[in-house]
Amino acid sequence: MPSGLDGWPGDGANVLVVDDYRLCRLVVREYLQRSGCTVMTAGCRDDAAQVAANAARIDVVVTDVLLPNGNGRDVIRSVRELHPGAGVLFISGHDGYHVLGPLRSDERFLRKPFSAAQLMREIEPLLSRHAPPAGAPHR
Repeated sequence: MPSGLDGWPGDGANVLVVDDYRLCRLVVREYLQRSGCTVMTAGCRDDAAQVAANAARIDVVVTDVLLPNGNGRDVIRSVRELHPGAGVLFISGHDGYHVLGPLRSDERFLRKPFSAAQLMREIEPLLSRHAPPAGAPHR
């Protein structure tokens, strides 16, 4: 697994993690931080909207599909109002497709439980969209 390596697309990326299960938020945050990402977290749709409003940039959102006050699609709608280019990784312990519908090209789905390697494999294509050109300074 990458670990803050120069050239890996996660190095310096801003990622918002939204999950009502605190332990899941902490584990995903740890995986992403070890890979060089700056990570913000939220436990529900409303908190995610507040974090998005205060963030200068969000490159990727990792969100649970089922949340107490909405769902992952609701989270993405509110975040993309302010950060329209954010990629999305939906995560769920359930089959989330009935809630999500078809995924866009900048959206992926990962079923819980997952390893750090599986998370990185799914998130890397989303982060690659935001990677600076070779030789460019980090954001």
